[in-house]
Amino acid sequence: MKVNRSEFLMVLATGVGGALTLPSSLLAAGGSREPVQADLAGFRSLVDTVFRAAGPRGTVDLVLTAVEERTFGRPGDPVRSRQFSLEFRAADGTPLREGAYSVDHDQLGTFLLFVTPTRTDASGARFFRADFNQLLETPGATRRLQPPSRDTNGNERPTRRSS
Repeated sequence: MKVNRSEFLMVLATGVGGALTLPSSLLAAGGSREPVQADLAGFRSLVDTVFRAAGPRGTVDLVLTAVEERTFGRPGDPVRSRQFSLEFRAADGTPLREGAYSVDHDQLGTFLLFVTPTRTDASGARFFRADFNQLLETPGATRRLQPPSRDTNGNERPTRRSS
C-alpha cells in the first residue's frame, strides 16, 4: 500500500492527538527504557543517538544530528505554530526513499516516522529530515479562527470576525 505525504500527515495527526492523552511513560515501551517526551526538548536530548529505521533492505541506523525550531505567528496572536525539524544522517550512507518508516529508539520505543531525503555530503553520507508541527494557543486570547465561507461557485465570501 502506497501512502502519500498528505495521507500520512492526516493519520499521524490523529495518532499524535491520541498519544498526547496518554501518560508519557506509556510512549516508551520496554522495561529498561527511560521515558522521553516526543517533543522539541525530548528530541534535543537525543541528539547524537541512533534511531533504527526498518528499510526495504533491512535496518538502517539513522543518527540524529540536529533539531531545528521555528515558531510562526506574533506574540498575542490567538494561535501560533511551532515547527521543528529533525536532521538524521544514515550511519553507513544507506539510501532511503521519502516515506513512512517504522523507527525504533532505545528511549522512545517504536513509532512511525515520515522522512525526506535532503542531501548527500562530499563523503557520501546521506541526510534526511522529519518535520513536526504544533499549534500553540495564546493564553487569554478569545478570537476564534473560522474557515472562509464560500458561495455556490466556490468563491470566498467576506467573513465577520468574532471576538
